[in-house]
Amino acid sequence: MSTEPEAVNARARTTYGTRHLQRGTDIPEVDRISWGFWPTGPGAEVLGDLTGLRVLDLCSGLGKHTAHLVREHGATVDAVEASASQHERLDPVPHRISDH
Repeated sequence: MSTEPEAVNARARTTYGTRHLQRGTDIPEVDRISWGFWPTGPGAEVLGDLTGLRVLDLCSGLGKHTAHLVREHGATVDAVEASASQHERLDPVPHRISDH
């Protein structure tokens, strides 16, 4: 088992997603950006006006914050998530945000 940072991070993300798949964790909508585990600190306002800007969301997970930035702040967002288990968690989600 590799201890390279990229491999460790990939295993952690996959384990995280798998655990939530097994538990059937609800996927709630978000009404603000939360930085870190606890929902504290500033919201998207620290990013300034995002209207019409293109944003990159790395390790986007389920895309909850991606959707929030599109819906509430008018940004165009490219979301990247490498974890197959996170992608699998998206399958039951009935809606997607598409290019427009």
